[in-house]
Amino acid sequence: DKKDEWKYQINENELPLTFKHAIHLTRKLELKYLWVDALCIIQDSREDQRLESSNMGKVFANAYCTIASSANANGGCFSNRTSSLLEFPCYLRFSKKTALTIRSQRDTYSPKSFAKEVNHKNLSSHSGGFQERLLSQRIIHFGPRFLFFECNTHIASEVVTAGQPFRERQWIWERRKRENFQL
Repeated sequence: DKKDEWKYQINENELPLTFKHAIHLTRKLELKYLWVDALCIIQDSREDQRLESSNMGKVFANAYCTIASSANANGGCFSNRTSSLLEFPCYLRFSKKTALTIRSQRDTYSPKSFAKEVNHKNLSSHSGGFQERLLSQRIIHFGPRFLFFECNTHIASEVVTAGQPFRERQWIWERRKRENFQL
């Protein structure tokens, strides 16, 4: 049984690509812990799901950074980029030793890219994703075409490297009105 085996060790080679990428990023950021819902919550146990879901607000609110991917578990977070993307780097510094580099793909970016790749994707539309976006201090969004960084006050992307104000998390209130989420 995987559950008993995973109490002692998880074979990284058996994990889906997105999980492997999340592990790689966590190590690059020199963080000690990684929470992956699908690994930390027993998926076929309603009792474990109920118990763990009651703690998810604390997990997101206390997380150093949330990694969000619009790909399925086998799709991975990282995508191959062309060499033209290496010309305009943006560095998101997490500490004196740790930073993330974002590179530009200018010819396909539009002001609506964040909305298309983050706000209208599956993770933002279900209640868990809603809670994740509302409570996380920092989120790195791996979209199908762009990488975005979101915090409580700004968003940055591969093109808008200096960031832009995140007008009172407007997406939350718009989505809440449309889908009648209860806070």
